[in-house]
Amino acid sequence: RQLDKRMARKIPTGRLNNKLYKMAERMPSPKYDGRRFRIYYAVHTGNRPYKFKIFCNQSKKLGDSYKRFLQAGLVEEFELDGCPMVFDMVDKKNPYVREE
Repeated sequence: RQLDKRMARKIPTGRLNNKLYKMAERMPSPKYDGRRFRIYYAVHTGNRPYKFKIFCNQSKKLGDSYKRFLQAGLVEEFELDGCPMVFDMVDKKNPYVREE
């Protein structure tokens, strides 16, 4: 019952982006080829599982540990304990490059 309520929540775009920006400021991603993975914008696109579309500079460079860091921050901020989560990464320079 509690999980069902958590799975039905809508995540406001402004709050989502503020949280992601603050997390990236507090702990920047590792550098790959001299560049950091950077999030430009994110939107909540679905529930069951939670789906977030993230527009970024280099979608293939998001490491598993940094992805877990972002997921943990969203779980904490939006009280999503036990809710599965999927990131749909979209490379802003080439929107046809996607990583799930």
